[in-house]
Amino acid sequence: MIASFDQLLLLWPDARKGSVLRSTLLTLLLAVPVLSGCGDSRAPDLEAVKQEIREKFPDVDHIPIDQLADWILQQRAILLVDVREKSEFEISHLENAIHSQQANEIHRLFEEGNFSEVVVYCSVGYRSAEMARLLGHQGLRSVFNLEGSIFEWANQDRPVHSSAGPVEKVHPYDAEWGKLLRRRLRAPLD
Repeated sequence: MIASFDQLLLLWPDARKGSVLRSTLLTLLLAVPVLSGCGDSRAPDLEAVKQEIREKFPDVDHIPIDQLADWILQQRAILLVDVREKSEFEISHLENAIHSQQANEIHRLFEEGNFSEVVVYCSVGYRSAEMARLLGHQGLRSVFNLEGSIFEWANQDRPVHSSAGPVEKVHPYDAEWGKLLRRRLRAPLD
């Protein structure tokens, strides 16, 4: 594969002579990776994002979607916390989740509710990993960040809810991050 414009010019010396031909070659060289899906403008995949989050937050316990689903089926006493913005939560959230972006409130609810675990989530897991780290530093134990968060949950065709009941759409956060969510699941952005 040709790695640079200079390498292309070595293969086709006549291109050095004409500026129109040179411009055309440069345009093609830049367009091919983008058109083939290999360019830097492509959104990262969810697995890459999850790996990046694990690396950035090695001190946080992460829980996969399947394990949380099993815990829910077992009816474990889980404090499920959505740490996204209120507008994101209102469109949809995991059933029985509460909305909070306040570590002190989460800590208090955990203590008062006699829960066995806290599972925090957001869109893909970054904001929730930050919250899980904060809660851990405050001494709260059994705190987990949901890997892939609501995007992966919904992408696996697991149910999401609003205050009115089951829904099918998830707030995409923004146009770029929303690409990690299957198209039919994306709620419109304002």
